[in-house]
Amino acid sequence: ALSPSDASPTPAGRGEPSTTPPRAALPLLLPEAASTKLALQPEALDYVAGLRGPVAVVAAIGQYRSGKSFLLNQLMRLN
Repeated sequence: ALSPSDASPTPAGRGEPSTTPPRAALPLLLPEAASTKLALQPEALDYVAGLRGPVAVVAAIGQYRSGKSFLLNQLMRLN
């Protein structure tokens, strides 16, 4: 996963519309260390909260090196 700092240079705060798309996928949830729980990532939540219009959530689950990142990059039209 990429860090939220890889996103747009000025991510929108809550209520502010996001006009610059992220340069990379932002993880909304990440596993907590030494736990089976997932932790919500505030930077990604702020970015999503600032979006206008319809939003689609895409999840990719699979084994190591099975093409998850490739598929998500293709959906985002990244190289």
